[in-house]
Amino acid sequence: LLAVGERISLGSLESLSSSESLESLSSSGSLESLSSSGSSGSLERLKEHYKAIREGIGSHKQPEEYGSFPFDPYSHTPSMAGVQQPGMTGQVKEDILNRFFELGVSVDNGQITFCPQMLTAADFTDGELSFTYCNTPVIYRQGEKQGIMIETEEESIESQYAVVGKRLAAHVFARDGYVRRIVVSV
Repeated sequence: LLAVGERISLGSLESLSSSESLESLSSSGSLESLSSSGSSGSLERLKEHYKAIREGIGSHKQPEEYGSFPFDPYSHTPSMAGVQQPGMTGQVKEDILNRFFELGVSVDNGQITFCPQMLTAADFTDGELSFTYCNTPVIYRQGEKQGIMIETEEESIESQYAVVGKRLAAHVFARDGYVRRIVVSV
C-alpha cells in the first residue's frame, strides 16, 4: 500500500500510493478529509488494507502461519549478565505508535486532535474505548453527535470539535493533573 520512502504520521497520511485511486486522500493528506469528502468506500478499503498489513506479522499469528517462531515482546538478557537491553523491542514500540495512529491522536501546533477514522466497532466495548494520553484518561464514546468534553479541576468544557486547545494541551503534556479526563463522542 505504501511505497518506499513514504511514511504514515500520527493522524494523517502524508502521501499514499495504491493500485486503487485515492486522489482525495493524497491531495488533502488527512483521513478526516477523506471521510468528510464522501469517499467512505476509499476509507473502508484503506482500513481493510491497513488491517491486513497489521495482521501480517508478529504476535497476531501462530508459528504455523507466520513461518517461524513468534517474536518475544520483551528484551532478552542473559542470566549471567545485568540488564543489557532495557525497555521494549522495536516491534512493541512500533505497535504502540501504530495504535496511536489508529486512535487518531495527533498533535499539531500545540493542540491535541482526536480523529479516530481507523477504529472499527470491534474496538469498542459497550460503546466505549478508553486509553490514557500523557497520563490523562481519554474515553471515546460512540454516539450520534460528535464532540468533546474536557473535564478540568475547575470546570467542564464542551465543544463540537474534537480538539484540545494549546492552553489545556500544555497541562496534558505537563501531566500535572489539571485536565482530569477527556471524553470524545465519535
